[in-house]
Amino acid sequence: MKEAMVSGAMVSWIIGGYPGLMLKASGEAAFNMKTGNKKSTATEDTKNFLTRMAGLSWRPGLENKILTAWKHFEKAFYLYPCSNQVFYYGPITRSPAYKLHLEKEKYLAIPYNWGISRDRVKQPFEDDVNRWRGEFSPEELIKSFRTMAGEWRKGTALLNDIVMREPKNNLYVRQEAVAKAALIQFESAANVIEFYFLRDRLLAAPGIKLKKMLDTMITAVKSDISLAREMSRLMRLDANIGFQSEINGYSFTPALLHEKIRHDEETLKTLVGFQKNGLNAELLHRFTDTPEAVQQEKYHHCADWKKWIDSGD
Repeated sequence: MKEAMVSGAMVSWIIGGYPGLMLKASGEAAFNMKTGNKKSTATEDTKNFLTRMAGLSWRPGLENKILTAWKHFEKAFYLYPCSNQVFYYGPITRSPAYKLHLEKEKYLAIPYNWGISRDRVKQPFEDDVNRWRGEFSPEELIKSFRTMAGEWRKGTALLNDIVMREPKNNLYVRQEAVAKAALIQFESAANVIEFYFLRDRLLAAPGIKLKKMLDTMITAVKSDISLAREMSRLMRLDANIGFQSEINGYSFTPALLHEKIRHDEETLKTLVGFQKNGLNAELLHRFTDTPEAVQQEKYHHCADWKKWIDSGD
């Protein structure tokens, strides 16, 4: 960047500007072109730089384990399905509290599927998978988020090993909690997308395939209930988890997680009933009983996104 005569950089949208390790790293990198000796390689410079960053939050002797964990997180993020539709319309932001319903949802969560509308009104749990996927297929989204979770889990396992050895270090506990919260969002997003992708195909599925689809949906619901319980625990460790600064509020809260768990337990009972007694076509054609308070205004085009920020809401 220096050689290209770059004089400044916008590091990220609002969230990337939080005071924290990532902002510290970008600032340090902007002024320190080399961190090793003159004969060091770029790889050595990078390791030296990251080791110094790790030393800001972790005690001496843990650097290698932290850098290995960060490498797993880096690999995971390379797998993120980058698309505005995935970012803004998909369930990823509020996935841990996302209710899984077998009925259809008639309203969209607009302008973004983040939990609260511009008018500070609770949003419906929209279920239009095609609106979420951008240029990806639903199968690709599901695979991406599950693969991300698998790689991310390797990193959280390393952090967990540190916390288990030093359980009274609150800084370590909170950093592990944030890392695990991200893992839950990846796993839960995959569950939500898979659930609705399969739900919309149940009525057309032949017998053998139907059983497999129901089994997969039941697994997804059970997993999502478990993830919601774990997220609730993590939120007690760090109150920043779930906060979305662009809406100046929480995309998921302990109360919303509790609501989701109760709701999904009923969904699970219904799916088990489908396995035993066959599908209830009337239920699958029915619409959710969305409260008047969360019925949304006319759908906005993506060009309208900027108004969210400009409005000062």
